Amino acid sequence: MKKQVHHKTFFIINPTAGGKNISAYWNNTLLTPIKKQFPKSDFAFTQKVGHASLLTAKALKEGYKRIICVGGDGTLNEVINGFFKNNKPINPRAALGIIPSGSGGDFVRSLGIKHDIIKALRVIKKDRTKKIDVGHVSFKNKNIKPRLFINIAEAGLGAIVMTHVNNKNRKLPALYRYLSGTLQGFANHKNIPVEITTPPRPCDPATPRPQKTNLTNLVIANGQYFGRGMRPAPKAKLDDGLFDVIVIKDLNWLKFLSHFPEIYKQRKKIASQFFQTFQTAKITIKPLSKSDTVLSELDGENYGKGEMSFEILPKALKIIF
Repeated sequence: MKKQVHHKTFFIINPTAGGKNISAYWNNTLLTPIKKQFPKSDFAFTQKVGHASLLTAKALKEGYKRIICVGGDGTLNEVINGFFKNNKPINPRAALGIIPSGSGGDFVRSLGIKHDIIKALRVIKKDRTKKIDVGHVSFKNKNIKPRLFINIAEAGLGAIVMTHVNNKNRKLPALYRYLSGTLQGFANHKNIPVEITTPPRPCDPATPRPQKTNLTNLVIANGQYFGRGMRPAPKAKLDDGLFDVIVIKDLNWLKFLSHFPEIYKQRKKIASQFFQTFQTAKITIKPLSKSDTVLSELDGENYGKGEMSFEILPKALKIIF
């Protein structure tokens, strides 16, 4: 009989993920069975923005082989950034596990992990792993630090929408926050002239040359889902070394509403003058006017703005699925 190996496991818990406080549930209900299933385990609650990154890096340096993120996509983004230093894993042998407890939980849909703590624990217990890609963004403005993302990044309207969503009370229903944030985001939105550049891929004629476009939104997808189950990139793979990119251009308010299902619930290839889809390992977006700026969001959290470059880090992270 094969002897079971107990890896040192560290749980990082956002106690307010999804607008609820799970700390009491964790301490009173989950902690005893978790200690039984994972005897070499410890945990910590996050206390502020950015704390999950610090906890992750510290745990990895202390020799923990499994880091388990208990929270939403924003907490997950922080944990991912704690896994790396200068785009290299702090411990290449360490694996990431996820227990979704946030309001969105979109990334785990691409992994097939259910939004259920008990079922997610069973997945972690099996300890089945694979290596997946991670996204990296850097900015021309060197005062904005580069950052990693694991699921989806946006530049343009999507980032404006998330600004409104993230500013709302987290105790409000998530669907209400997303829908009302979308309406508010487009209310004062204007398309921005930009230049989009990608490296040439001779084998893929769909990859565009440098192009100038009137940008509504740019979606850079590693995973398939975002925005509580919206699926803009149904063919995206987490381990193919490529982003699935959707360029949305020249849309006004009425056109946006009429194309909304087509944008976010892709079931077939988009055939429209307002959309362009392709794959690439790197993409740069540059506003053409100094008076215009482009906002970004990474895994549902607002980040930097201005000229920015996105690059894939192929199979950089070991994940439990």
